[in-house]
Amino acid sequence: MIKPNKIKIGNLTYTVKELPPPAPMEVSNKGIILYREQELYLDSGVSHEALRECLLHEILHGILVQGGFEKETDDDKLVCTLSNGIFQVFIDNPELLSFIWEKK
Repeated sequence: MIKPNKIKIGNLTYTVKELPPPAPMEVSNKGIILYREQELYLDSGVSHEALRECLLHEILHGILVQGGFEKETDDDKLVCTLSNGIFQVFIDNPELLSFIWEKK
């Protein structure tokens, strides 16, 4: 599947862009979200699996900011725990997304 070009978080639409490797940011960072510009950057030099987790990680930053949790969005340990945990739940339980999207 191809990564999305746009992601809607709350009432805002973010453009998803790739950073060419090496990414001009800290070595440990694989992505960054720019709230005012409504842009989400991902490091194109990481594995596909890391790219998917990074996208979820940056989306969670956006959700926290939209919810007024500015202090919490600066807590990268919290965001990493949530993104890694949610990502792993979806990987370990592929039927879960089908159940979530199921219409009754």
